Amino acid sequence: MDMRAVELAELRAYLAARTRVRAAGRRAPGARCSGIAVDSRLVKAGDLFVAERGERVDSHEFIAEAVARGAAAVLAERAAGAGVPCLIVPDTRMLVGPLAAFFLGDPSARLRVIGVTGTNGKTTTAYCLWRILSAADRATAGLLGTVENILGAGRTERPATTTPGPLPVQEAFRAMVDAGAASCVMEVSSHGILQGRVAGVRFRAGILTNIQSDHLDYHKTFEAYREAKTRFFEELPPGAVAVLNGDDPSYRFVAARTRARVIEFTRRGFPGLAGAEVAGEGLVRVAFRDGDGGIAVATRAWGGHNAENICGAVACARALGVSWDAIRAGVEGFAPPPGRLEEVPAPGFRVFVDFAHTASALARMLDSLRGAARETGGRLIVVFGCGGDRDRTKRPEMGRAVCARADAVYLTSDNPRTEEPRAIIDDVLAGTAGGDADLHVEADRERAIRSALADAREGDVVVIAGKGHEDYQIIGTRKIRFDDREVARRVLRERGRAPVPV
Repeated sequence: MDMRAVELAELRAYLAARTRVRAAGRRAPGARCSGIAVDSRLVKAGDLFVAERGERVDSHEFIAEAVARGAAAVLAERAAGAGVPCLIVPDTRMLVGPLAAFFLGDPSARLRVIGVTGTNGKTTTAYCLWRILSAADRATAGLLGTVENILGAGRTERPATTTPGPLPVQEAFRAMVDAGAASCVMEVSSHGILQGRVAGVRFRAGILTNIQSDHLDYHKTFEAYREAKTRFFEELPPGAVAVLNGDDPSYRFVAARTRARVIEFTRRGFPGLAGAEVAGEGLVRVAFRDGDGGIAVATRAWGGHNAENICGAVACARALGVSWDAIRAGVEGFAPPPGRLEEVPAPGFRVFVDFAHTASALARMLDSLRGAARETGGRLIVVFGCGGDRDRTKRPEMGRAVCARADAVYLTSDNPRTEEPRAIIDDVLAGTAGGDADLHVEADRERAIRSALADAREGDVVVIAGKGHEDYQIIGTRKIRFDDREVARRVLRERGRAPVPV
């Protein structure tokens, strides 16, 4: 992607307005940089190479390689005999985003950018708001998230992480602007906040879905995790909007720390909308009304947790001045994203694939589906596991949440990575004592899915949880093809129970 050429003197002045900066290395009056790179292997002639102290790699060690590939200058945290001009700053990581925006013409300033953060519900909330803003703009809005990145009409990319790195983020914004987009909704992870991936993004609004315990392998404590989420709202400018879940225990903590205008929402609605109501069992129906009008829409989303997600999206849209007509069109066109209570058709019983991989997400999702199973006189059957090399503290809590709600549980592997699958399962089993569920253990995920589907009877609801849209499984250091949806369809077809072709 083309970037504008910047004279080194202009670049230094830009940095000096934001941090301490000093010059080092060879003097080169009139030197110019025509791009920016953070990976020495991707440096092009004329680039500014930014050396970062990462959590695993310190790219200061690759400055010589970057210069050999044609870097015109280096931004670093310590002086290096680079043979080219070098600018020294205290922290390079937090400057990559602003610098990328500087080189690309500050594309997020030309978009209405909304960030969605929280433990659970980010993807569904983002998709719903994306639908609404696309209807309001009469053009495909941008979307950056866990399932896919939408950069314009007909242009999608598969993301490597929930929140891309700061350079890809700015390049995505530029692509959206070039494609004619007026808005962008992006999921913002706690890792992305702390690692500066959204630094330099001009957010117009932020949505907080909830803060529950997660990622403690990275953050170590819940308090540190909550601080990371809160930091996003602390950095919103005074003219922005902070749309916060009033039912979440962290609501007051976050609301007190932001300069943005706070809008509270709950699954029952939000202030200023007289008569708002949300029916959360089964398919969600929403009804909102204020002095300017309202909507009453039956959605294609399941469960009370999705009622909450839709409320957050609608509250944000109204705070941004979106019309009820556009909101109606967006909500009517909204379907849960791939792998979020995605149904796999089956005759006589229902099969869902869901991404829930925390205790709170499993509890909320299963509470809704338990009611659906009871309505048909059936059982709730759950297949799930926990990821390896990740937060171990949540494993027994996940086991407790599932076994307290399901009638039958097939405990299996998720992405074991470099951990022994049976050791992960043992961690989960520590939380299952006292539950009434019929518990089965099968480390092989496909066999567990086969057993659960063979067990299903008329009226039952089967949930395959944890991986959602993922089409792979990580075993050791290998990533192999594995898609819960494909496996379920194949098993049903083999048994002659699939009503539709794959």
